[in-house]
Amino acid sequence: VLSLLSINRFAIGRAYYISLQGNDVNPGTKAAPFKTIDKINNIRLNAGDTVYFQSGQTFKGTIEIDSVTTGNQSHPIVIRSYGKGIATIDADSAGAISLYRTQYIAIRHLHLKGAGRKNGNTKSGLLMVGCNHIQVDSMEVSGFQKPGVLVFTSTEIILRFINAHDNGSAGITIEGDLGKKNSKNILIRYCRAENNPGDPTNLTNHSGNGIVVGNCKNVLIDQCTATNNGWDMPRIGNGPVGIWAYEADSVIIQHCLSYRNKTS
Repeated sequence: VLSLLSINRFAIGRAYYISLQGNDVNPGTKAAPFKTIDKINNIRLNAGDTVYFQSGQTFKGTIEIDSVTTGNQSHPIVIRSYGKGIATIDADSAGAISLYRTQYIAIRHLHLKGAGRKNGNTKSGLLMVGCNHIQVDSMEVSGFQKPGVLVFTSTEIILRFINAHDNGSAGITIEGDLGKKNSKNILIRYCRAENNPGDPTNLTNHSGNGIVVGNCKNVLIDQCTATNNGWDMPRIGNGPVGIWAYEADSVIIQHCLSYRNKTS
């Protein structure tokens, strides 16, 4: 059974606002916001804190959270947009959000954008490594050479309403250490993987999958869609798949639609 992280709990921590009209010497309030992602990366967030990016604006850089920054079950750390619409995190050639050995983080209502799988980007859009109790909700992820979302050796992960499109390797990938199945208790629901054509640098294995889960245990993929993936995989050989699992234990794929996926 998944230990679910509620995103509806009332935050008791501090709210930090980021706007292009702000300044990093400001206190980070809604009336006097910060301006850059770098400022947030240099603040130690605490349980219950919320980071708000102003909707309709584009912020350049990578949001980085490591083991120094963790929420708790009652009061996760939340990263999201505020105002009408969503904010964009423009990572250019890098990744947009990196979570490393952290826990109880909720991310929602953001667009993660890379330079493009053949235009200079070499990373994943959202990367989580060694994490626990992470919830990602209502996200668009596009323009990354590797997976739009990559979950590695992490547990108690919820991915919902993610639109991962125009990435290279895959829309969404779950992975663990070879043979250990140490990514586990993962829910992927109401997600869409569309037009993830392939990783132009991968000449030895498949790429261009929609949703792929491997070296993992206890995964539910529910009411998801994968379409028009895999058409530009550079390798001639084993092809990509719309939604699939390998080297995995206890995986359920239900009420999903996988259609018009391709190989080179």
